[in-house]
Amino acid sequence: MHECDPLSALGAQLGAEGLTITYTAAGLVVTNEDLPATDKITCRERSDDGGRQWYWAGRTPLAEAHPDHLMNAILKVRAHRNRCAGTVECER
Repeated sequence: MHECDPLSALGAQLGAEGLTITYTAAGLVVTNEDLPATDKITCRERSDDGGRQWYWAGRTPLAEAHPDHLMNAILKVRAHRNRCAGTVECER
């Protein structure tokens, strides 16, 4: 179990959509065969949003880590992966 339960919810949904999800102590690692990049998704506070929990790809905030924002987070992860296509690792 992760410190941030929304991370597990995000991983389950991304996995159901065909992405390969690996849970690590540092967060989720997202891969698929179509793009060479890997993304490490974490969950932590966003100070400029009142300390609410957010999903992050490196230093990039993706979406608030709340069930109401899960679909938005999935879209942001996919968009982030597409922007990083052609790189070996994408942790921007």
